[in-house]
Amino acid sequence: MTTEDKSISALLGASPGASVCVSIVLEVVQKCLPELFKKEEVQKKLKEMIPCHDEKLEEMATPEEIAQYRNWRESAEAILGIGK
Repeated sequence: MTTEDKSISALLGASPGASVCVSIVLEVVQKCLPELFKKEEVQKKLKEMIPCHDEKLEEMATPEEIAQYRNWRESAEAILGIGK
């Protein structure tokens, strides 16, 4: 959750891992501090820490692997009652 003026954010999760998931943290920081993510040194550091940062799944995996990831996601969303 983030305030309208982006002055404060909070990560809320149903499990201990949900609120500290790297992708969620990055999404919150990107929403609150978009200018930070525009800096070359930040992008370079992110790429160093997370080699696949900002890469498209389609460029990293085979069509079969992509299909399997989507199946896992859809299955998890159905079980949790979330998603589309």
